[in-house]
This record gives sequence, C-alpha cells and structure tokens, in this order.
Amino acid sequence: MVPALAAEGGLRADVTAGAPGLGPAGGLLLLLLDPAAAPFYDPRARRLAAATVDRGELRRHFLSGGEPAEVLLAPWLLPPAPKPSAGGPDRSDPTALRGRLVLRVASDVPPSASQRIVAHLAALGLDVQASPAPAAAALGATGQARLVVWYPEVAEAGLALEELAELAGSPAEVHAVLDAADAERDADRRRADLLRAEEALRDAHVLVPLARVPLALSARPGVHGLRVTASGTLAAEDAWIEP
Repeated sequence: MVPALAAEGGLRADVTAGAPGLGPAGGLLLLLLDPAAAPFYDPRARRLAAATVDRGELRRHFLSGGEPAEVLLAPWLLPPAPKPSAGGPDRSDPTALRGRLVLRVASDVPPSASQRIVAHLAALGLDVQASPAPAAAALGATGQARLVVWYPEVAEAGLALEELAELAGSPAEVHAVLDAADAERDADRRRADLLRAEEALRDAHVLVPLARVPLALSARPGVHGLRVTASGTLAAEDAWIEP
C-alpha cells in the first residue's frame, strides 16, 4: 500500500499499487538499449530488437489499460507525422542475437509486461537475466538494457524531448534540432523541428517505445476523483470519499 493522500479537512484517500491503473495511459513503457555494450553496439541488433516486438500482443495480453506505442511522445503532447518511419529490419539485419544480457527492470513495470519483453529478447537468441531495480534507479542506471516506465518531468514536447535525449546519451544532432526548435517562433516550423528530433531519437533504436500505460495505482472502493497529471503525479484536490 502506498501512503495515503491527505486532503482538506483531514480526509484521506487510500490507493494501492497495481491494475487497473489511474488516469489516462500517459506513461511510456520504454526499452533502453546501450549502444556501447554488446550486442547493442551494432545498430542492426538494436533495430532487430526494436522492430520485432509485437506491441499489439503486449497491449492485449500483458498490459491492462495500455496502448501500443510506436513513437516516443503521446499524440496530445506532440501530434505525430502522418506517416512515421517504419524502422523495420532489412536484409542486412541479423536474424538472431547471441550472448548474455542483463535487463534492469524498474519496479513500476507490470510484471506480466517485463516477462513478455524478457521472452521476446530470449526468442532473439539472448540469454536474458532480469534484474529488478527501484524505478528512479533504473532510469539513471547504466548497463546493456533497461525496461522502465517514463513520464516527462514537464508536459511540454520540447522539454520532454530534451529529457529523452539525455536518456539516449545526448546525441549532438538531436540537440542541434532541439536548439533550432527552441529558437523558432512559427508554430508549424517548430512542430516540424520537434518531429525531426523525435524521429532521430527513435531511429537510433537506443530508446524503444513499447506501450503507453496508466499510472499503476488503484483507489479503494468508495474513493472518487483522484487524477493523474501528465507527468505522472497523483493529485487529490478533487478527491472525495463516500460516506
């Protein structure tokens, strides 16, 4: 049980970890692949791992309340281009991967989803060891691969992309596009710059979007009005409890 939330008048609203989850599917289930570590220093290996995930199956069978995610930012934060790049494997991609892989799994990733991703990586030929980690520690950790739920610290497209660029190792070409977007005053041209930055981050296959998920908390029966902000914060200003 997570700590209860205090409201005006001393009322308390109890919430607990787990499905079905509060709020819209605003968190991003994100697989991070280290381009400096085997086997993912080969961009073909990253592309294979990213392109062969069955996101529809992941949502249908392993993520209650989730939605498949092909892009990094939710549509309400950055409306996607009409035809996002497919980024699928080509004839030069390997058909299998080899070696041992330690996958750090954040504590707020639903167990069923983490088990499915482990199975996916194992099916590619890797000997996968899942290593649990606290949510905050997993985001800042190093290693071959990490599976986390990411919420933007600030619900604004440019700032969210800057945050994702830091997770991806701060690629210079992405920061150059984000700097151009920050200086752009025309809304359409700024959106085009942000879409280019998002696509560049996604095409490197260091950040692999898998699904959008709601905050994995549920209120006890009789508690109403709890909501989740775009940055994944649980808010109780309008919460009320049945008498």
